[in-house]
Amino acid sequence: MLLDSKLLKQIADEVNSTERKSNRMEDYERFLMFNGKTKGLIKAAIAKEFSKPETVEDLMARLIPINIFTKIITKLAGVFTERPVRSVVDGNTSDQALMEEYVDAMSLNMRMKEANRYFKMYKRNLMEIYVDNLGCPYVRNLPRHTYEVLLLGSYAE
Repeated sequence: MLLDSKLLKQIADEVNSTERKSNRMEDYERFLMFNGKTKGLIKAAIAKEFSKPETVEDLMARLIPINIFTKIITKLAGVFTERPVRSVVDGNTSDQALMEEYVDAMSLNMRMKEANRYFKMYKRNLMEIYVDNLGCPYVRNLPRHTYEVLLLGSYAE
């Protein structure tokens, strides 16, 4: 498939559509809530309901931020509460040792726990496996608002 200017414009239009922008904003708000940045979101919600700035400020002064969202997601994503057992299929000890080395070097258990939380929060997750400048492999989870998934087959000529 050739990525010509017509196809690139079509992809850009889809990525920047109102629906996708709205979805990214919702996902970003979930990300903020999960990471404890609820005060600004609550203030915006209160400001929509009340027109006087004094009322909004009075209500914000009474606010006690308890992040229930984080507690719920953490509870739902309880798969990695115990360390998982990973083993190679053929029982090769050198492969087993190499796999354990990769698991430790990439903090795979922690990354999988984070991936499970993101999946519970967004109903999807993207794990990026990459190699740094020194050639060491790493894994990171990308929050849903930072990427778009496109099916290039749907852009058939």
